[in-house]
Order: sequence, then structure tokens, then C-alpha cells
Amino acid sequence: MSAPVSYDNYIAHYQADAQLSDYFEEDAFERQNNRRRYEAFKSLFTFRPGQRVLEAGSGGGPGMRALQGSGVVYFPLDIPFVNVQRLKQQALMPVLPLCGDVFFLPFQTDALDVVILSEVLEHLETPVPALQEIRRVLKPGGKLLISVPYKERISYQVCVHCNRLTPFNAHFHSFDEQKLGAFLKAGGLRPIRFIAQNNKIADRLHLNIGLRFLPYRAWRFIDRIINRFLPKASHLIAISEK
Repeated sequence: MSAPVSYDNYIAHYQADAQLSDYFEEDAFERQNNRRRYEAFKSLFTFRPGQRVLEAGSGGGPGMRALQGSGVVYFPLDIPFVNVQRLKQQALMPVLPLCGDVFFLPFQTDALDVVILSEVLEHLETPVPALQEIRRVLKPGGKLLISVPYKERISYQVCVHCNRLTPFNAHFHSFDEQKLGAFLKAGGLRPIRFIAQNNKIADRLHLNIGLRFLPYRAWRFIDRIINRFLPKASHLIAISEK
């Protein structure tokens, strides 16, 4: 049973979090996990020059690095101003950064070809309104590419400031294919395909670093075999359509 917790002010939470955490500082382990998630996105969808792509919760810029050279019109969006400012300063491609909120996207209806939501949905106390807002800004037939932790056990700790329970890493939801699919459908989106990847045991042995020279398809084949015998995938990747 989930603990009855909620944000007092999620905007203030993430603005403060960006002051304390460096979203742009990745160790080798995190860098490879991020890389494989975005390679999974590119295996599900072919990005083409001129497409309008929004990444909501762009953080430290792994999406920008993954889309470098694709020719897309890239809109990174995040709540903390410091994140979008640094991303613009470190831009590897033309970017149009936005400081904003996934619940109130600064786009007209039917404006975007693709929305990327990587490691964001688990942080949303109420995911469905955000997914409905994403559906609003997508063109008919537009795609949502999403990644979330897979079958995560949510743990809680007591906040030293307010003496209330708070979920570790601010994760409110644990996802499998059924739960993520239900959220997507409730948001008006049609799930197309799911991929469970990044075996936890292999990651703990740092195979993600040891196999970093393999192209995605070869790495994915090995990861799929490991997950077949040791079903401990850490991330769920999905593509859905308006």
C-alpha cells in the first residue's frame, strides 16, 4: 500500500532540487544507462529533420546529446531555470530551451511531432493530467516516447524538516506494462510497444560499462538474454500515439 504523501509545491521542490543537485554531472554508469535509454527511443522511432520535438524534463541534456545531428527542432523544457540556462550554454545543436511545466505546456494544440518523457512520469503525483496535456500538443499521429523505472519498489523516509513520509528519489509510482499502459490510455494515448531493458544484476556488475562499445542492437540482444533468465529489468521504455 502506498503511503499517503503529496507535494506541497512541486514547482518549489524542483527549483530547490536544482540548486542542490547537479543534473549535468554523470558518472560512467549513469552515462551508459542514459545512452541506452535514448538508443531505445531511436529504435522505436526514426527522428527526421524538421520534426518538432519537445523533451519535458530535459534535466542535464542526455536527450540533446542523443539527438545531435538529427536535424530536429528540439525544445528542451524543465522547471528549474538553471537547467535550461546551462543546457543552452552547452548546446551541441540548435535548441529552443523553455522553462515550464509538463502540466501547462507552452504550445498550441497539435503543434508537435514528438514528445519525450524520460524518467519523469514516476515523479508526477497525478500523471494523467500531464499525459492529457501532452496529447493536446501532439499532432494527430504524433508520438510520445517515455521511459520509467520498471517494477520499482517504492521506499519511504521521514523528512527531517516536516517529519512527514516522503518517497525516496521523489518517486510516487511503480510501473509495469499494464500500469503504464493504463495511464497512457487514460491520457488519451494509444500504447504501441513496450521494451523492458537494463538488467539490474548486469548493471551491478557494471556490464553496461564493459559493453559500452557494442552498438545498441548487439547490447540489446545480450540484455534481453540476461533478462530472460534473470528477469530484473530496471527500465521500461514505451512508444504511444495520439
